Amino acid sequence: MRHIFLIFTIVFSTSLFAQEADPDLFQTWYLQSVFVSDATPEPYIVSEIEPPINPTLTIQPDLTLSATAACNIFPGSFAVINDETFETNAVGTTFALCGYDVHEAFEIEYREFLNIMTFYSIASNENGMTLTVGTPIFGEAIFNNFPLSLTENSHSYIKIFPNPTHSVVHIHSDDNIILSIELFTSIGEKVEVFSDNLYTIDISHLSKGLYFIKVETENGTVIKRVLKK
Repeated sequence: MRHIFLIFTIVFSTSLFAQEADPDLFQTWYLQSVFVSDATPEPYIVSEIEPPINPTLTIQPDLTLSATAACNIFPGSFAVINDETFETNAVGTTFALCGYDVHEAFEIEYREFLNIMTFYSIASNENGMTLTVGTPIFGEAIFNNFPLSLTENSHSYIKIFPNPTHSVVHIHSDDNIILSIELFTSIGEKVEVFSDNLYTIDISHLSKGLYFIKVETENGTVIKRVLKK
């Protein structure tokens, strides 16, 4: 009887003190800066990287994550999330070279950070919310839930529409030749490669949800999001 009471006490205490994740965590966050540890010479400031990039972190309520970097998508998942901490499972990628040394160095840093990030906090600011994420070795990444206008403008030469869409996505590229298009799920799985008619793609046969369109042009690679309705 004493053992049963002890087990009940432990279960009750665990339930009492268990704390759920902050619901604001489950959205797309735009990376502002990142460094893995206090041994890193200096953080990567996204707005200072040239050519410009638009890295993100999307966290879903089912504990899956998908991060866009310079030219790659990092899929992964969380083992657990509570109100202040989380534990990531391995964050993987099919690692493609971006064509710029600074982009590839950034991607190595960002992917390493994603694999060991542990602590988080969310605060309001004048434009929305800021997510601050830390590592056990004193690393830190700062995200906002809105993009930097500089980053958005620098990618304005690629436009996709309509978005959301039921079927067709049109891709407009200002004075840039599109070389290839790849389509990924929200968790980074490649679902299709388009080699013909690269300015209009049909996704009507795909399930509803969020997808990433990776557009390679003669001037670099851009990753865009599209919502299939």
